[in-house]
Amino acid sequence: MSFKDVFIILVITFSKNIQAANQSHGYEKYYLSHYRDCDKLKISDHNEIMLLFIRSLPLLEIPIIDFEFDDFGESGFFANAYLADGTATFCIYPATNSCFLDICFSDKKCNCSAFNRSLYEYMQPKNISFYKMPQE
Repeated sequence: MSFKDVFIILVITFSKNIQAANQSHGYEKYYLSHYRDCDKLKISDHNEIMLLFIRSLPLLEIPIIDFEFDDFGESGFFANAYLADGTATFCIYPATNSCFLDICFSDKKCNCSAFNRSLYEYMQPKNISFYKMPQE
């Protein structure tokens, strides 16, 4: 079984769990991206990633309520934004040169593609997998 197959199985399982957990919040849409083989210097610069995350949030076109960050040093970095209509989470794992972007929302106007493109252009992954639910 390839890594992509495992990723798809994990995403489907994860999305079903998220869907069940967030049903009471009314989230109907999910956008999940996995960046692999990112630029090693950029993925290790947690301060720049934090600034990029903050600068990129308006691209979602959903009002931002608050955001938080946890820096785990060499183990990784976690950024989470609480949106008026959902959440956006970005997890960075320098040890494996990979990141995950997870956006849950119910607003039809959420611009996930622009937000994803901003992070993608900075991280410069050699491989990317993504999953949107529902499929459009």
